[in-house]
Amino acid sequence: LNEELIKKVSKEKISTETDLRDGIKKDIQHYYDHQTEDLLRSKIITLIIEKNDFVPPSSLVSNVLQDMLKREEEHAKKDGHRFDKTEAANRLQKFAEFEVKWFIVKAEIEKKENIAVSDDDIKELVQKDMEKTGLPEDKLMQYYKSSNITEKMLDKKLFTFLNEKNTITKVDPAIYSTNVQKDKE
Repeated sequence: LNEELIKKVSKEKISTETDLRDGIKKDIQHYYDHQTEDLLRSKIITLIIEKNDFVPPSSLVSNVLQDMLKREEEHAKKDGHRFDKTEAANRLQKFAEFEVKWFIVKAEIEKKENIAVSDDDIKELVQKDMEKTGLPEDKLMQYYKSSNITEKMLDKKLFTFLNEKNTITKVDPAIYSTNVQKDKE
C-alpha cells in the first residue's frame, strides 16, 4: 500500500493511507446509517398501518398488484427464469394491499399535518445545488419541477415529522438479531 496505489484506486482524490482508511470508515458508516434509516422507516410504516388497519379499495389493490406482476414478469424474462403469474399474484397480494394502505394513510397524514413542499423549499434546494453543480438557477428549477424531486422532498419531510413525533429506542444489534431469530422460530 503506497501513495501511487492509493491515488490510482481513489482516482487521484486521496494520496495517504490515513485518508484512505478514513474514507473507507466513512463509506462503511454511511452504509450502516442508510440501512438503519431504512429499517426505521419500515418499522414506522408497519406500525402506523397496524395501528390504523382498514380494508383498502380492491380496485386500487388490483392496479398495484398488476404493476407488481408486470415488473416481476419483466425481471423473470430478463433473468431467464420461469414466471408463474398465479404464484406471484398470491405472493404479492399482501404487499399490494400494504402499499395501498400506506399510500392512503400517508396522504391523510400529510393533509392533516399540513406537510407539503413549497416553492420556497424548491428554491432553497436550487440555491444549494447551484453552488455544488454550477448550473444556472432557471435550469435547475425547470429540472426539479419536471422531475419527482418534490415527491422525494415531501417524503423526507413526512419522515422527519414522524421521527420527531415518535419515541425511537435504539437497540443493540446483537439483541435485535437474537429477537428477530426468536420471532422466526
